[in-house]
Amino acid sequence: MSAGQNSFQTGNTLDAFKYLTIAENQVGEILQKLGQKLVKVSSVLSYLDISPIASQIQQRESIYSVDSLLKLYLYKRVKGFTTYPILTKNLEESKDCLLKLGLQSIPTKQNFNHFFKSKVNSQMLDILDRTAEKVLWVMVWCYSW
Repeated sequence: MSAGQNSFQTGNTLDAFKYLTIAENQVGEILQKLGQKLVKVSSVLSYLDISPIASQIQQRESIYSVDSLLKLYLYKRVKGFTTYPILTKNLEESKDCLLKLGLQSIPTKQNFNHFFKSKVNSQMLDILDRTAEKVLWVMVWCYSW
């Protein structure tokens, strides 16, 4: 991890405001880089650096990386999927989204829920929810022009 990424962290906790400001700027830069009128949420998330959050989560070896599970959560929130079956149906219909999120297969609902209940604390969950809002807000704002 580079020194710049560590600047988000104060002690052992993440500075939410700094991370969200940087994430918002990243999304704008990603959209400019992609330069298309319509961009998939999974494409934006594939470039989004969530390592400041992921680095705070310890996980033993798994077929699903911390990064990919966090991006799957963000994808679910940005797309507005209210249930896991709706999310899985969407991902089954568009395998390219799955790959862009860093996944080879769709985690079971049990695996997904267990990860978030046992590894992600309430502060991280709040930051993820606000990151999803920022991604959605920037995407809507950029395409409204």
